Amino acid sequence: MKATRRPGEPLRVVFFTASYFVLDGVTLTLRKLLAYLKSIGAEVMVVTAAPLAAAGCAELGELDGENLVLVPGMPVPVENEVSFMYYSPS
Repeated sequence: MKATRRPGEPLRVVFFTASYFVLDGVTLTLRKLLAYLKSIGAEVMVVTAAPLAAAGCAELGELDGENLVLVPGMPVPVENEVSFMYYSPS
């Protein structure tokens, strides 16, 4: 089945990422892509794991004009000092 949009209907895009609040190459690239999509009139949303300080929340929010859906996550133990989060359905 081919996805189609009606004329004049905005493009709507949702991104899913585990590390939107970690500043790395993936996140910076994602933010550039979000900025471009918004500049052409697209509606964008990001679904991401909540930072540790907001663990347990699952809410719609906004950060610097970004539409965010925060989902609960939990730390993944790693051997270096970088902390990662992954989605944990409750």
